[in-house]
Amino acid sequence: MLDKKTCETTASKTDKLTERSFMQSLVVSVMGILLCIVFLTGTTWAWFSDGISSSSNTISTADCTVTVSVVNAATNETLTANAEGVYRFSKNVVYTVTMTATGSATSAYCKLVIGTDEMYTQQISTKEDNNQITFTMTFTTSDTDVTIETRWGTYHVPNDQRSFYDKESYENPKANATN
Repeated sequence: MLDKKTCETTASKTDKLTERSFMQSLVVSVMGILLCIVFLTGTTWAWFSDGISSSSNTISTADCTVTVSVVNAATNETLTANAEGVYRFSKNVVYTVTMTATGSATSAYCKLVIGTDEMYTQQISTKEDNNQITFTMTFTTSDTDVTIETRWGTYHVPNDQRSFYDKESYENPKANATN
């Protein structure tokens, strides 16, 4: 059995150890907090004082312009498009259409809208030696409106798609002429 004096001595030793442990824990905690503040300050300073230098990089897209010339083959009169870019082809007149591509894109093609029909030209290179295609168009049913839209890039003509691919003339679109 423990007497009262032994219990008091044991309690006072435990109290002293607890105070000493507490002080050690407090010093270690304060040192840890100070160390965290130093690291946080160093990281913040590094973040805001870092600098990157780069030579100027220019990003540019390809450009392509297709100049369209529509000439009456019999009279050499040039047909011009209206404000919406629509050419009005007269009935029973043979027109020579010449498309010339220029620009930084490697190739282009044109989409021709004839009534509700859409047709596509063959690829037109933008290189000086091969930058032009020429074909004829004739409409025998009525005067016809044709819209020519320039597209750059490549186009693969599906089997069910009408096109000027490797053709030199276009005649009589079926029921696509407008009055």
